[in-house]
Amino acid sequence: MQAVGQPDASVDASQNQHDAVIDGGGPDAVEPDAQIAPTLDAGFDAGLDPDVKFEWVETLPGQGMCGPGHYAGSFTCTITSDMPLRDGSQLAGPITFDLVSGATESALTIAEGRLSDPLGFAFSAELEGILDCVERKLHAGTVGHLETDPLLPSMFEAELEGDFDDQSLVISGDFEMRNADGDVCPGVFEASAIP
Repeated sequence: MQAVGQPDASVDASQNQHDAVIDGGGPDAVEPDAQIAPTLDAGFDAGLDPDVKFEWVETLPGQGMCGPGHYAGSFTCTITSDMPLRDGSQLAGPITFDLVSGATESALTIAEGRLSDPLGFAFSAELEGILDCVERKLHAGTVGHLETDPLLPSMFEAELEGDFDDQSLVISGDFEMRNADGDVCPGVFEASAIP
């Protein structure tokens, strides 16, 4: 039994040993970090393959998803007509539209959509339609018209049926324009997401 007021010898011995380790004194003194981190020699082999390389793949915003965005592209078609002046003539022009959230989570709606000739004064029309995110299909058509080109002397309408690639964020497919005279202009279109 320890007498009251007497120092505890075991506490002093323990403190001295601790101080020796921290101060670097004493015959068995070691650095504190040496007890935590093992020393690795030059021959250490963790079983890692030195030939392994990591490549970081750059992705587009929204890649792999069916979500809202701005799309821009173009269409081309060749007129089939009973009138020699029109038959075989080619038409082309830009397509732009925004895809916005629709009434359901599985579909996006076209907003601010438009197709026209390259200058926008020969023919132009608004686009409306939906992108089915489950089927990855675009169904779109024109609304209204503006016509001044002699190759299209009467009101026209156009339809677009395309496939959506969620990796490249591209919608492409069949395009067809027709007018009241029976002229048909079948072709293709493609529109890409613009960040």
